[in-house]
Amino acid sequence: MILHGEAAWGYALSARQSTQLNSVQRKFLLNISGAYSTTPIATLQVIEGIMPLQIKAEQEEAYVRTAAKLTTTTTSTPLTMDMAQLPPNSTQ
Repeated sequence: MILHGEAAWGYALSARQSTQLNSVQRKFLLNISGAYSTTPIATLQVIEGIMPLQIKAEQEEAYVRTAAKLTTTTTSTPLTMDMAQLPPNSTQ
């Protein structure tokens, strides 16, 4: 829920935003796992099997950009090509 609409922001996360996401995620991971407060966040993420929020945000952004490119490509220019139009060496 914390990343709701993140892909619509349209830009990569800054270092400060990544730190803030890690801070929020760390608090929840500590409560879920019951680990010591000195446990590194990477360890908590592995133990709980939860992806880091900054990576999840980058993944969502990539999905949206890819979908936007595919939508734009398929509506404006078809990707079909007749094999007879290709030069002989282009298939190697």
